Formats: sequence, C-alpha cells, structure tokens
Amino acid sequence: TGYSEAELRTLSPLDIAHEDDRAGTAARIAARAAGQPYPQHIEKRLRRKDGGVIWVDASAFVAPMVTGAPYYAGAAIDITDRKRAEEDLRRSEASLTQAQEISHTGNWRWNVGTGEVSSSVELLRIWGFDAVATPPSYTTFMARVHPEDRSGFEQALADAARERSWFQHEYRISLPD
Repeated sequence: TGYSEAELRTLSPLDIAHEDDRAGTAARIAARAAGQPYPQHIEKRLRRKDGGVIWVDASAFVAPMVTGAPYYAGAAIDITDRKRAEEDLRRSEASLTQAQEISHTGNWRWNVGTGEVSSSVELLRIWGFDAVATPPSYTTFMARVHPEDRSGFEQALADAARERSWFQHEYRISLPD
C-alpha cells in the first residue's frame, strides 16, 4: 500500500478502502461489530498512499482471548496483476465475440477425453441451437451435420483427435427448419 506499519496502525480499513468498495467495507465492519456473520475472505481494492489502486485477496479471522477483547487478524495478498490479466482476457473475449458476430463465424471445442463441448454464442446462433433448451454436446452437433457429410466429418475429427492436430474440413449442416 505504500504506508509504513506505523501509518497503517493509525488508519482504519475504511481509510484505505477504494471509494467504490467503502460501503461494502463499512457493512462488513458493522456486521463484525454486531456479532453478525460477515465474509471472512474477499477480493477488494485498496487506495495506495500515492493514490494508486491495488487489488487484494483479503482473509480475516477473530481469535477469542481468554481475557480481554478478541484479537482480529488478517492477511492481504496483492492480486493486482491477476485482476489486470482477467480484465485483458474479458476485453479480448468481447472483441472475439464481436468479430464473430460481424463475420458470422463461430468456434467450438470438443474435449475428446471428457466429451465436454463448448462453443461460441455465434456458432450456436448459426447452427440454430437454443443452448438453454439443449446444451451443446458432440451428439447434438453431429445431429446437425448433413447426413451425406457426417461420416467424412466424423473421420476428419477422429483423425485430428488421434494425431492431436488441427484440421480443416468443409461440410453442410441441417438447421431445425
């Protein structure tokens, strides 16, 4: 945070909480003071002494004492780099989604080992899937491949899975209508 230990001892959690996180911090402090449950582990922003912002993964606990007031302790780990990487990933995914919508392209992934299938929203739209009604699976995708093209496509997939390689294959799909 840029504060010395002596400076931190004179500050409350509200003093260093990011302005957008102060209400949540105040609510947790009030809950703790009232003996109500409160989150013991959170991610939040802190305002550095120099005005900068850092993200921390904060954990707290209360240790009851035999005599006197309970002992409050906690730990905060700087996760600013992770938060930046997550935001960069969100922006990249949003850009990919927009590019797929504009170009009317989509993508899907099939984990051969687990059978799990994931796909882009645009691919689901193109193929006429309602992901809520029928979650995509290998079987649902194969059912949409045109019957005359299915065996060739399945062979291309099998070859790529066996060789652990990328592949390109043209085929037709049959939409629900």
